[in-house]
Amino acid sequence: MKKAIHVIACAHLNFWKSVRTIDLIPSPREAGRGLGRGARNLLSPALSSTAWKRGRSLKKQKLSCALIACSLVLGLSPVFGQPQNSGLPPALERQKPSSAPAAVLSTFDLTFPGGSATDLVKAIEAARGFKPLNVIIGKEDDDIQLPPLKMTGVNVAQLFQALEPMSLKTVAVVTGTYSHGPGQPSSQYSLTTTKYGFKTAGEPTENSIWYFHVERPTYPPLVPTGKVCRFFSLAPYLDRGFTVDDITTAIQTGWKMAKESSPPELNYHKETKLLMAFGDPDELKTIDTVLETLPSSNATRTELDALRQSIKELQAKVNALAPPAH
Repeated sequence: MKKAIHVIACAHLNFWKSVRTIDLIPSPREAGRGLGRGARNLLSPALSSTAWKRGRSLKKQKLSCALIACSLVLGLSPVFGQPQNSGLPPALERQKPSSAPAAVLSTFDLTFPGGSATDLVKAIEAARGFKPLNVIIGKEDDDIQLPPLKMTGVNVAQLFQALEPMSLKTVAVVTGTYSHGPGQPSSQYSLTTTKYGFKTAGEPTENSIWYFHVERPTYPPLVPTGKVCRFFSLAPYLDRGFTVDDITTAIQTGWKMAKESSPPELNYHKETKLLMAFGDPDELKTIDTVLETLPSSNATRTELDALRQSIKELQAKVNALAPPAH
C-alpha cells in the first residue's frame, strides 16, 4: 500500500512540473519584445517558430504520458492490499470441501447369534475390544429381532450399511373389514414396505453417534365401538327339537374357544322365546353363526308330536285286530 501511495505522489509531481515548464516557454513574439532590431535579427534562428513548436510538442508528449500514468495508478490503487477472491458466494465459499483425509475406522471380526439392536451393539463393542460405541436406541424399537451375523475384517460403517438393505421386506397389512354374508366378515389388505437399520450424520468416524431407526407399517386408527343389545328369536329352533340350553351352550363354547376375556351377557325370555345378548358387536356375530349352522327340519315340534300320537293310535288299532294269545 505504501508503494502505491509513493507511485501516485511521483506521478502528480511530474504532472505539475511538466505543466509549469510548458507555461514558462515564451513564444517567438513574446521573446522578441523589448529588443532592438539588430538583436532580434541575431536571435531569430533560436527564436524561430519551428524550434518553439518542436519544444512545445515535446512538452505536450511528456504531459500526456504523465496524465496516462496518473490515470492508470489511480484506477488500480483501490485493489492494492485487498485479499484474493475465488468468485464464489460467501455461503458456497464456507462449504468448499475440506482437503483433510477421511477418518480411518478400526476393523473387527463379529459373530452375532441374533437378537435385538441392543444385543448387536454389545456384540460389536466386545469384538472391538470393549471400545464403547455411541448408539441411540428407542425402547419402542428394541423389540425388533435382528438375524444372525458373521463378519470378518469389517468396520462399523460397512456393517450398518449392509444391515438396512437386508432388512427390507414387503408385508400385508389389514386396512379394514367388510362382510360378504351374515356372520362372515372378511379383511381388506394393503402391501407396505418395512425396514430398519443404523444411521449417522456426516462422514462416519470412531466417535460418530449412530441411531437405530425402524420403518413400520401404518395401521388404520381403531374406531371405538360401544356395547350393544341384540335380540334373537329361538322359536323356530325350539320347534325343531332344540332346547335353550343346547343353543346357549354352543354359543358360549365358541366364545371360550376364541379366548374372549369378557364375553357378552345372555338372557332368555321364556314368554316371547327371545334370546337377549349384550356385548361387543363383533362378539355377538358368534350368535348369528351358531343359529345359521343349526340343522334345519321341515317338521315343527307340534307336527312331530302329532306324528307320534298318530303312531300310537295306529299301534293300538293293530293290537286290537291281532288275535288273542292262547
